[in-house]
Amino acid sequence: MSRGAPEREDPWPRMEDAVRETVAALPDFPGFESRAFAELAGTDPDTVQYELSYTFTLDDSETAKVRRDYVAALKRHLPAIGYTVHSERFGEDGEPRALEAVRPDGINVWYRVLGLVSVKAQTGPMPRDPDYDPYCPPPIGGVARDRDAALDFCERGYTDEGPEAEPTTGTDYAI
Repeated sequence: MSRGAPEREDPWPRMEDAVRETVAALPDFPGFESRAFAELAGTDPDTVQYELSYTFTLDDSETAKVRRDYVAALKRHLPAIGYTVHSERFGEDGEPRALEAVRPDGINVWYRVLGLVSVKAQTGPMPRDPDYDPYCPPPIGGVARDRDAALDFCERGYTDEGPEAEPTTGTDYAI
């Protein structure tokens, strides 16, 4: 996979799109505190899976809006935009713990409600590319550069410097 404009083969832009589509339905979206990107073991040595994770602040994660209301909003929103909800989990207290849905292109979105609340986008197993040089877009949702652990995968920094690379204030986040 080559660096530069997003290519269909590069999973990172598709995962960013999935997170962007997911948070578009969240009323009064407070933004995210951090972003991470991970390469996970695939189903065999020749495959890999990727995961993009955005996390809310501790204060936002403790609110009913983020823990309950957003799950309810996503249960309505994700099927309306073509995602298939395939998993919903609750704690012993009946509170939501996770909601997962998959896009038609196979990207899985996981809204995780444990401790810090996060939105994750994951690929399925794909061929391992030892020369993978990812397309590295700036984070969405107001993540500051120093809170973007995904940059560890971007030897030369963000592919596209733009307004999303800088943190914003209030709830006017670039999503």
